[in-house]
Amino acid sequence: RSLARAALTRIGGEGATAALVLALGQGSAARQIEALRALADRGDAGAFSTLLPFAETESPPLRNAALRALAALAGADDLASLIAIVQRAGRSGRADEVAQVIGFALARHLDGRQPVFPEALATALRSGAPSVRIALLPRVAGTSHAVVRDAVRIGLGDPKPEVRSAAREALFRTMDARLLDDALALACTDPSDRGREAAARTAIRLIRSPEAPRPPERVAALRALADAALSPGHRRAVLEGLTALPPAPAVRIALEWVADADVLPAVLS
Repeated sequence: RSLARAALTRIGGEGATAALVLALGQGSAARQIEALRALADRGDAGAFSTLLPFAETESPPLRNAALRALAALAGADDLASLIAIVQRAGRSGRADEVAQVIGFALARHLDGRQPVFPEALATALRSGAPSVRIALLPRVAGTSHAVVRDAVRIGLGDPKPEVRSAAREALFRTMDARLLDDALALACTDPSDRGREAAARTAIRLIRSPEAPRPPERVAALRALADAALSPGHRRAVLEGLTALPPAPAVRIALEWVADADVLPAVLS
């Protein structure tokens, strides 16, 4: 079966694509899955609309194969169709699955030669239903773009706790150094120890990133984290980030805590 799929993948022309599309409507689920995989391997974007209904099928194996194929074929103009599936799915695992496909497609699109943010996705992030924003925010967090950045910031202040939680998850996943101040604010103000520690680790990751601010700003950021660090876990997170600083300020911060038995191993390391 896999050899047959490999052969169909290599055959050029529309005839092979038409044969695979025909196979989607016939035979067993196993045959349909193989056809989906072959279409994904061929990279034939023209088959995208044919695959869409399979993203909403009740069969998990068939749905997963369709989602993988859609992730391989989706272009910027296809995101509106995927967002519509997220809207229909509401708060469900299926919405998260399709949102992940959108995240993959977005990353591939923005890595191309025309990195214009897809308007359908921008609209969904700015003003979509809460269930849509909840599904999308964590899945697009790997993209450093102003639209995503603004959506995360708006989500952090949303009145709905579920949206705020999704925005926090997106913040904790981001590699966008321009969200450093937002991570710092959460590390200093979040009501839970776990939230402050996660935000502190996010801030430290951003301080170490290639787009990190200059050394004086890094020192100020670590100092703010140090002043807000209350729990041992939070302090350990800060101490682990001291390697991103010049030696003198790093040593000063570490020495302030050297008498704390809970964080002494991190200081010594």
